[in-house]
Amino acid sequence: MYTLKLSELFKYDVRSSVHYIKNTLQNPVAANNLKDAVKKAYKNIKENPFLYTLVPDEYLASLGYRFKVVNNYIIFYYVIDKTINITRFLYGHRDWMNILDK
Repeated sequence: MYTLKLSELFKYDVRSSVHYIKNTLQNPVAANNLKDAVKKAYKNIKENPFLYTLVPDEYLASLGYRFKVVNNYIIFYYVIDKTINITRFLYGHRDWMNILDK
């Protein structure tokens, strides 16, 4: 069994995205749907963390970064021993490779 660790950045990313969709786009239904999809996604990751592929960046892949697409967003994580570290939740059209390299 794996332990799931959600980073503060991941939590912030999700809150910010949901807030943007709910308030700026004024679509609370889509915001709630996104929250539900994120919860379902990280439960799936916890059940089988190696189901999802390594990121297509050689350096980040060497660090073990994997990703799961959720709607227009991407969940990034890596596994050490029996701990799944979910690090970021980024909009898919952002320069996520550069963001994760920092």
